[in-house]
Amino acid sequence: MSALIEQLLVVGVAPMLEPLGFERKGLQLIRKVPEATHSISFVAEDPKAERIKFYVELGFASAGEAPASVRLAALMGKRDGWWVIQEESDAKQLSEQILVGLLNVGLPWFVG
Repeated sequence: MSALIEQLLVVGVAPMLEPLGFERKGLQLIRKVPEATHSISFVAEDPKAERIKFYVELGFASAGEAPASVRLAALMGKRDGWWVIQEESDAKQLSEQILVGLLNVGLPWFVG
């Protein structure tokens, strides 16, 4: 597990989404609602590298339906779906970008 990505989650993203019912489990945020489970996963290309490339994937699973997933960057209209984190100072800025994307297009994706 990458300490930099974990810091991004702990410092910026998780505290804002916990009041909405998300719980952090490793590099994921999970929310169980009566009809489905929502997940937000931070997936690193090489978590041990100095310069870590990662993407954020949203997942939706409900009984009787095939699970669905999409990259947050695609919902945001970002051509390159990767974020890069290299230093602790990057965590705050990246968490703000990711949080804006989650609030504007990510969370609405869960409700269709």
